Amino acid sequence: MGKDTSLPIRVNNPRELDSWELPAERIALGPAYKPSMARLPDGELVMVALFGEPLVRRRKELV
Repeated sequence: MGKDTSLPIRVNNPRELDSWELPAERIALGPAYKPSMARLPDGELVMVALFGEPLVRRRKELV
């Protein structure tokens, strides 16, 4: 059986939200690293996550 993806999000400082938890559904973002969310001045939410290809190192031979 898979993980429960519907656990609520705990609110650490509920001054503005007036709640200690928010309903949520967690989704996988793929191979992204440490996703972050930001609210733009117009209220739009934007999610940003880092993703990169593995570095291929090539050994140089000394002649």
